[in-house]
Amino acid sequence: MTLRHFAGHRLVAQGLGERLFRRPGLREECAALEKEAMKELLLPGFDELVLGYRDRLHLMDEARHDAITPGGNGVFRRTALRPAGVPRLPPAARGGMRPMDRPSYGYSAADAPPPQGPVGGGPQEQPVCPRHPDRVSYVRCKRCDRPACPDCQRPTDVGVLCVDCERELARAQASTRPRTAMGGRMRSGAPVVTYTLIALCVLAYLGQMVAPQIVEQLGIFAPFRALAMPWTFLTAGFLHGGIMHLALNMYALWAMGQFLERSLGPARFAAIYFVSMLGGHTAVYVLADPMGYSWLTGTVGASGGVFGLFAAAFIVNRRMGGQVAQIGVLIALNLVITFTVPNISWQGHLGGLLLGAALTAGMYALRPKAVAGQDRQALARRSAITHGALVVAAVVLCAVLVAVKTMLLPGL
Repeated sequence: MTLRHFAGHRLVAQGLGERLFRRPGLREECAALEKEAMKELLLPGFDELVLGYRDRLHLMDEARHDAITPGGNGVFRRTALRPAGVPRLPPAARGGMRPMDRPSYGYSAADAPPPQGPVGGGPQEQPVCPRHPDRVSYVRCKRCDRPACPDCQRPTDVGVLCVDCERELARAQASTRPRTAMGGRMRSGAPVVTYTLIALCVLAYLGQMVAPQIVEQLGIFAPFRALAMPWTFLTAGFLHGGIMHLALNMYALWAMGQFLERSLGPARFAAIYFVSMLGGHTAVYVLADPMGYSWLTGTVGASGGVFGLFAAAFIVNRRMGGQVAQIGVLIALNLVITFTVPNISWQGHLGGLLLGAALTAGMYALRPKAVAGQDRQALARRSAITHGALVVAAVVLCAVLVAVKTMLLPGL
């Protein structure tokens, strides 16, 4: 009979009252059933056992099985484990342990060490903030366990940290932050720089529609007045000659910008775009004939920057092992249109394409190589300094070309 059957039998017997236990042989029958049920329940080494720990107990041998006698409330005692004639030791002789005592696997208040006070039995010192010794604080940092005053506490999800631990954790997280192929921070949100450039171009076109004379006279790039209005090397990239011109350039900027801004990082993407725009207008100035009509012709459009992004996308895909056939076909088609359709500044397109490609290739070639165990944050700083120097070198190159062209002008 299993324990479940035995428990049901015992409940029935108790429900009938004490009258049934007076029947001859009933108590012995119950004792035999209890012994059978306890055959799989008693753990050797315990004096008493409460029903319910069945899954933690082991099978007992015959000697222990024969020593079982029923007790009250589902508790069983072993009464014949001692040899005959050997009295049971009193609790004092057994170390104060009673039959129902159980071993404790936790800690109690008595296990706590006594408080450590200053030597000599004087009053205990109050905890003070290490940064502000004149301030008493009972709030401790969860990381270093040092006291922290309210000015030095930094609340976090896991508790209060001190200023030093918060800075150390910030540096550790920065060193393990994902980086782009150029060493910039990985961004997962919207391409903010791309959307900003598109918005500026749209606003500039609205300005052309509202006040065309003012906007165009102040923003259009023309070689004959480039030295007198040097800002037009960049402002002309936000002006356009019509709605179709604006729409095509903005679509190309949106398509290239979403990919490149996430691959290179916002700062490097913006640097390549503006340097390409500057390179396009520099090429227009350098290749213009001072004695011809091109010297007096104005140039507008973001095509120089867009062509630079085309070249950057080609190099990035090439370096990352991506497909370059599509972007190569796109560049080829735009070059064909540039040299076959009239009234298109091929000098600006070609200058932006070449300088954008050179700057992107230089960033890849001169980026610091990562080594296992090296501080990635320090590596990112070195990469930023190197790429910043490349951008400055590209701007200086454009300035030198403009200066050389100016010195070669007739009559100077």
